[in-house]
Order: sequence, then structure tokens, then C-alpha cells
Amino acid sequence: QIWRAGAEKKLDTHHNNPVDPFVYRNLYNTPPRYFIAGGLVFSPLTRPYLRVAARNSRASNSHQLTYYSQYAKIDGLYKGVDEFIVLTARLPHTVNTYAAGFVNGIVTEVNGRTIRRLADVKKAMAAPKDGFHVVKFVGMDDSLVIDAAAAKKADPEIFASYGVSKPEYLEEPE
Repeated sequence: QIWRAGAEKKLDTHHNNPVDPFVYRNLYNTPPRYFIAGGLVFSPLTRPYLRVAARNSRASNSHQLTYYSQYAKIDGLYKGVDEFIVLTARLPHTVNTYAAGFVNGIVTEVNGRTIRRLADVKKAMAAPKDGFHVVKFVGMDDSLVIDAAAAKKADPEIFASYGVSKPEYLEEPE
């Protein structure tokens, strides 16, 4: 209700306020979610991860993470995904030698499959394309390509070398 020209009027209003993107959420008492294959560590973009990335603002692709965290809602970047998945780390091994430049990249596709959530990465990695894992990222012309069989063979060595007791934690917070 409003008051206009000395009289009360009733107006219908419509609010267009999209749901806040997931990246705005703080996480408490929740272990970090991740999936590791071939020494590539994939994880959702979260506030805690943004804080870590912000400490090293010169790290590759960190500016894009900041942009996504600040403009996901304004620019509608969150549409079509349930969470932004990031290649958060590379556990160095010969199988992933050329992956360093992709760290902090936001994943859009793995092996031809669109990535909407972390579990999609695991499913896509189970189906390599012509013997290779092909990972595509937002704003990058180049794709990360690694030999699928070599990555699978290297996983036990990578996990042992880096003390990885569990190659994944996919459980979504409630």
C-alpha cells in the first residue's frame, strides 16, 4: 500500500531477486569436498577456498575466482550450474606435467560432459574420450588433456607420495 495525492492505493509489485549463488555461503564444520584423478584436485568454489586463493593474488586464474565470487549473481554466471568446480591443485607427477597453468580454472566440461556439480567430474572421468581426459575451463581456449590410462596407473603412486588416504570426498552439505 502507498499514499498518493491524499489517498491510499494498493499496488502489486514483483521482485526479481534470484537465489544467492552458492559461492556466497560460509561453510562451518564441513570437511572440504574434493575429487582427485591423475593428481588433479577438483573442488567446489567456496568462501574458504576464496580466502586461500586471495592470499596469493598472483596465482594463475585467481582474479577469475574473485570475479565469479563477486558477480555470479549480478551477471547470472550461476545459471546452469549447481556449484562452480575449480581445479584447485595439481599434485605434481609426470602424468600431469602441463597442468599447472590450469590451476584455479573454473571447469565447464570434462570428456565432453557439462559439469554442474563435483559429482559430475567423477562420472565424466569414468568415460575418457579416445583414451584421454579432456578438461575445458571458463575463458580458456586451451583444454587440459591427460592420458587416461597413464593417470589411472599413476593414481596409487600419487596418493602414496602425497599422503592421500581418500581420493575423494563428495558428500554435499545439508
